[in-house]
Amino acid sequence: MRISHLALPIIAAMVLTGASGSAQTPSASSTSDNGAPYTLSDGSVARTYDHCGDADLCATIDYPSGERLSFFSEGAALDQPYILHVVHTNAKGTVFEYSRRIDQWHHERLTLDHGNVHLDIDAINDGTLHFTFSSAKPS
Repeated sequence: MRISHLALPIIAAMVLTGASGSAQTPSASSTSDNGAPYTLSDGSVARTYDHCGDADLCATIDYPSGERLSFFSEGAALDQPYILHVVHTNAKGTVFEYSRRIDQWHHERLTLDHGNVHLDIDAINDGTLHFTFSSAKPS
């Protein structure tokens, strides 16, 4: 399997990052509001989708090259972690797929864009996930 130059930093960030707390959803400023675009340093546009349930699309990053990174929820069984499924696609199809466990009782934070952007993931009491893109640098 060939992993593109865009995939390696994302996989590394997802494997190495985790935190504890609580959050919300994208925007072009320092945080993101539901569906509003959040622009990364390379011009990529990130969006989140509110109340992400089982098999829902939770967030996307659209790269200037036309490639897309999509984050899906695979849900959670009773007292089990959520599974976040990440799919990187281009015009030819799927470049790679990756799944990661998300603890339903803790805040998760992925660091993207060379450490400049956080993707915060929180479980909501209704059983859905809430995603937020925000600046990792203080404003």
